[in-house]
Amino acid sequence: MKISLNKLLKRLEGAEASILLLEGALKDFMGLSDNAKLINILFIQQVVAAAYDLKIADLRGKRRPQIISDARALAMCLCVEYSIGGTRDIGLAFGGRHHTTVVHARRRAISFKSHPVFGQRYTECKKVLDDHFLKIIKK
Repeated sequence: MKISLNKLLKRLEGAEASILLLEGALKDFMGLSDNAKLINILFIQQVVAAAYDLKIADLRGKRRPQIISDARALAMCLCVEYSIGGTRDIGLAFGGRHHTTVVHARRRAISFKSHPVFGQRYTECKKVLDDHFLKIIKK
């Protein structure tokens, strides 16, 4: 595995890191085919929007009713946990929000895990993402 990691680092050396370059490098590192999809921000937004019966536009929009802000916080938290994007990229994917908003949303979501409804949705979304990731790895 150390040799593979060295190959990954060598491929990224001297290149401007972009999401597509990193995704390609990770696919090579993990031995995935080019048409394999890693868990990305859009997929996480779709999973969370479905769990809350919202539209992706609601997660990206400026409205802040409790249900939408909870869903947005959960989606941002899961993006940090599963995505290869940084907080800046995640913030941009959620309507151009600042990276500190993503950090705050993650802290908020972690503190809400003990809440019965939020905790259940968090667990459901995490299970869907884990199952999806396992399917990718087994390909």
